[in-house]
Amino acid sequence: MRAVIIVIKSLTRHLKKRGVLQVDVGHGFESGKQLAPKHERNMSSADVNRFFVEAQKKNDPSTFYLVSLLAYCGIRRMALSKIAKSDVIKSDNQKNGIVTSSYAVRVRKAKGSKTRLVSCSEKMGRGLYEWAQSLPTMYLFPS
Repeated sequence: MRAVIIVIKSLTRHLKKRGVLQVDVGHGFESGKQLAPKHERNMSSADVNRFFVEAQKKNDPSTFYLVSLLAYCGIRRMALSKIAKSDVIKSDNQKNGIVTSSYAVRVRKAKGSKTRLVSCSEKMGRGLYEWAQSLPTMYLFPS
Protein backbone atom coordinates (compact mmCIF):
# COMPACT_ATOMS: atom_id res chain seq x y z
CA MET A 1 0.00 0.00 0.00
CA ARG A 2 2.89 2.35 0.78
CA ALA A 3 4.18 2.13 -2.80
CA VAL A 4 0.74 2.99 -4.21
CA ILE A 5 0.46 6.08 -1.99
CA ILE A 6 3.94 7.24 -3.05
CA VAL A 7 2.99 6.89 -6.72
CA ILE A 8 -0.23 8.85 -6.19
CA LYS A 9 1.63 11.62 -4.34
CA SER A 10 4.21 11.81 -7.11
CA LEU A 11 1.56 11.90 -9.83
CA THR A 12 -0.50 14.63 -8.18
CA ARG A 13 2.63 16.72 -7.55
CA HIS A 14 3.56 16.36 -11.24
CA LEU A 15 0.06 17.27 -12.41
CA LYS A 16 0.07 20.36 -10.18
CA LYS A 17 3.44 21.47 -11.64
CA ARG A 18 2.09 21.04 -15.17
CA GLY A 19 -1.03 23.05 -14.37
CA VAL A 20 -3.47 20.17 -14.87
CA LEU A 21 -4.56 20.34 -11.21
CA GLN A 22 -5.13 23.56 -9.28
CA VAL A 23 -4.35 21.92 -5.92
CA ASP A 24 -1.98 19.06 -5.08
CA VAL A 25 -4.56 16.67 -3.62
CA GLY A 26 -1.92 14.10 -2.63
CA HIS A 27 -0.03 16.56 -0.43
CA GLY A 28 -1.68 15.45 2.82
CA PHE A 29 -1.41 11.70 2.23
CA GLU A 30 0.57 9.75 4.82
CA SER A 31 2.92 7.27 3.16
CA GLY A 32 3.90 5.44 6.35
CA LYS A 33 7.32 4.31 7.38
CA GLN A 34 9.41 1.85 5.47
CA LEU A 35 9.96 -1.39 7.34
CA ALA A 36 13.47 -2.35 8.40
CA PRO A 37 15.13 -5.03 6.26
CA LYS A 38 14.62 -8.60 7.45
CA HIS A 39 18.24 -9.55 6.78
CA GLU A 40 21.49 -7.65 7.10
CA ARG A 41 22.59 -6.42 3.68
CA ASN A 42 26.22 -5.70 4.48
CA MET A 43 28.84 -8.39 4.66
CA SER A 44 31.47 -8.45 7.36
CA SER A 45 35.15 -8.50 6.42
CA ALA A 46 35.30 -12.11 7.64
CA ASP A 47 32.57 -13.07 5.16
CA VAL A 48 34.42 -11.34 2.31
CA ASN A 49 37.65 -13.10 3.29
CA ARG A 50 35.86 -16.47 3.14
CA PHE A 51 34.91 -15.73 -0.47
CA PHE A 52 38.55 -15.05 -1.31
CA VAL A 53 39.67 -18.25 0.45
CA GLU A 54 37.25 -20.23 -1.72
CA ALA A 55 38.39 -18.37 -4.84
CA GLN A 56 42.03 -19.26 -4.05
CA LYS A 57 41.06 -22.95 -3.71
CA LYS A 58 39.74 -22.91 -7.28
CA ASN A 59 43.15 -21.74 -8.53
CA ASP A 60 41.34 -19.98 -11.37
CA PRO A 61 42.02 -16.29 -12.12
CA SER A 62 38.47 -15.67 -13.36
CA THR A 63 36.99 -16.64 -9.98
CA PHE A 64 39.47 -14.44 -8.11
CA TYR A 65 38.86 -11.38 -10.32
CA LEU A 66 35.11 -11.91 -10.27
CA VAL A 67 35.10 -11.82 -6.45
CA SER A 68 37.54 -8.86 -6.46
CA LEU A 69 35.34 -6.76 -8.75
CA LEU A 70 32.25 -7.56 -6.71
CA ALA A 71 33.89 -6.83 -3.34
CA TYR A 72 36.31 -3.99 -4.01
CA CYS A 73 34.77 -2.13 -6.94
CA GLY A 74 31.10 -2.47 -6.00
CA ILE A 75 30.10 -3.67 -9.43
CA ARG A 76 26.70 -5.33 -9.53
CA ARG A 77 26.27 -8.88 -10.79
CA MET A 78 24.41 -8.01 -14.01
CA ALA A 79 26.85 -5.24 -14.90
CA LEU A 80 29.73 -7.62 -14.21
CA SER A 81 28.46 -10.06 -16.82
CA LYS A 82 28.67 -7.35 -19.52
CA ILE A 83 32.29 -6.29 -19.02
CA ALA A 84 34.40 -6.80 -22.13
CA LYS A 85 38.16 -7.12 -21.98
CA SER A 86 38.41 -3.75 -23.75
CA ASP A 87 36.60 -2.22 -20.75
CA VAL A 88 39.62 -2.82 -18.50
CA ILE A 89 41.58 0.38 -18.99
CA LYS A 90 45.21 1.14 -18.21
CA SER A 91 46.34 4.76 -18.08
CA ASP A 92 49.99 5.77 -17.83
CA ASN A 93 50.68 9.07 -16.10
CA GLN A 94 53.99 10.88 -15.95
CA LYS A 95 54.90 13.30 -13.19
CA ASN A 96 58.43 14.60 -12.55
CA GLY A 97 59.86 11.96 -14.89
CA ILE A 98 58.20 9.09 -13.02
CA VAL A 99 55.67 7.01 -14.92
CA THR A 100 52.83 5.49 -12.91
CA SER A 101 49.94 3.39 -14.10
CA SER A 102 46.34 3.59 -12.99
CA TYR A 103 43.61 1.10 -13.78
CA ALA A 104 39.86 1.37 -14.19
CA VAL A 105 36.93 -0.69 -15.40
CA ARG A 106 34.25 0.78 -17.65
CA VAL A 107 30.86 -0.51 -16.51
CA ARG A 108 28.26 -0.27 -19.24
CA LYS A 109 24.52 -0.16 -18.56
CA ALA A 110 24.93 -0.23 -14.80
CA LYS A 111 22.23 0.90 -12.40
CA GLY A 112 19.99 3.40 -14.18
CA SER A 113 21.38 2.25 -17.57
CA LYS A 114 24.37 4.54 -17.07
CA THR A 115 27.97 3.95 -18.05
CA ARG A 116 30.56 4.71 -15.40
CA LEU A 117 34.27 4.31 -14.82
CA VAL A 118 35.30 2.46 -11.65
CA SER A 119 38.89 2.80 -10.49
CA CYS A 120 40.83 -0.21 -9.18
CA SER A 121 43.79 -0.47 -6.86
CA GLU A 122 47.11 -0.68 -8.67
CA LYS A 123 47.83 -4.27 -7.59
CA MET A 124 44.41 -5.65 -8.53
CA GLY A 125 44.14 -3.49 -11.64
CA ARG A 126 47.50 -4.62 -12.99
CA GLY A 127 46.62 -8.28 -12.53
CA LEU A 128 43.13 -7.82 -13.97
CA TYR A 129 44.49 -5.94 -16.99
CA GLU A 130 47.12 -8.58 -17.76
CA TRP A 131 44.63 -11.41 -17.31
CA ALA A 132 42.02 -9.67 -19.50
CA GLN A 133 44.55 -9.13 -22.32
CA SER A 134 45.40 -12.84 -22.31
CA LEU A 135 41.78 -13.95 -22.76
CA PRO A 136 40.70 -15.37 -26.13
CA THR A 137 37.09 -14.25 -25.58
CA MET A 138 35.53 -10.80 -25.87
CA TYR A 139 33.99 -10.79 -22.39
CA LEU A 140 35.76 -11.30 -19.07
CA PHE A 141 33.14 -13.66 -17.69
CA PRO A 142 31.33 -15.39 -20.56
CA SER A 143 28.47 -17.63 -19.54
